[in-house]
Amino acid sequence: MRRALSSLVAGLLLAVVPALAAAQSEFGFFGPKQYAHPAPGTARFAETVAVPADVTGPFTLRVTNGDGRDGVRDTSVYLNGARILGEDDFEDAVDLQRTVQLQAQNQLVVVIGGRPRTHLTLSLSGRLVPPVPTALAPDPLTVFAGTSANVVATLAPTPRFAGALAVSTGDAGVATAPTSVAFAAGQAAVTVPVSGIARGTTSLTVGLNGASLSSQVNVVAPLVTALAPDPLTVFAGKTASVVATLAPAPALAGTLYVSTGDPGVATAPASVAFAAGQTQVAIEITAVARGGTSLTASLNGSSVTSQLSVVVPLVTALAPDPLKVFAGAKANVTATIAPAPAAAGSLSVSIDKPALATVPAS
Repeated sequence: MRRALSSLVAGLLLAVVPALAAAQSEFGFFGPKQYAHPAPGTARFAETVAVPADVTGPFTLRVTNGDGRDGVRDTSVYLNGARILGEDDFEDAVDLQRTVQLQAQNQLVVVIGGRPRTHLTLSLSGRLVPPVPTALAPDPLTVFAGTSANVVATLAPTPRFAGALAVSTGDAGVATAPTSVAFAAGQAAVTVPVSGIARGTTSLTVGLNGASLSSQVNVVAPLVTALAPDPLTVFAGKTASVVATLAPAPALAGTLYVSTGDPGVATAPASVAFAAGQTQVAIEITAVARGGTSLTASLNGSSVTSQLSVVVPLVTALAPDPLKVFAGAKANVTATIAPAPAAAGSLSVSIDKPALATVPAS
């Protein structure tokens, strides 16, 4: 009994495995459809059969002739005017199979004669064209470091079954993507998320059914492009601002790094925060002492340097020179100061011969 069951199971397995293989390699797009001949005379059937866009050859026509004793005899099957099966084919055969040539639209004609109450079942099959990626958009993709954006992969023909795209980037240090992205049956556009990691250029590659397609990914980050005014002139003891220009406009908030060449001349904060979308960043400069130095602003590997000039008012001239004045009388000498002082102050004054003339000390 066990041996008989084992033989039965083995037979079932042998029958199932070829059926699975056939299902994987072939796709039936017409039928199985039964054509009956219920009454005496000739029955004629005409069909228009369309081949789906995702099905290709070789094409197979299959006929099952009845169920036992009700199979047809005097019968012909035509495709596009050519007879594929005739009376002789139906004499003793139960299952018939022919490789046929098809076009996008096809005319199928079945003519059944002979004895009544007979029938046949007919089907057409081909091979599915597997979907492959045909486009990636946008190409190139531009994405900010630290943010994500989408690339849409187009599949053609439209997939009949669910599946997954294999995805990779050329340099994971620049941009990353999931290793696979699932899609549903009937989904011809698949969204692939791409994450920008660091400024640079890399590739995005998607693959399906042995075909692959690549596009370019540009990861950008805001850079310092200018400092203004350049040079900046500021009085010692005062503050003034230099404006740093960022481009492209930052997608995220961040920090600008700042330094001066000589903190004994001028100082600036070590960092200045900016908001998302902010392209103009003010840097406050504090003038310490008269002299010249530099200001450097840095961001994402870029840096721009400008010049700082710290000034103080100086006496540049005395007039009239010489001054003539009578003993016991008073007269004025005008001191010229440049640059014009930014704040009130006092001038220190002295004379080398106080026995001849006197001046105020300030």
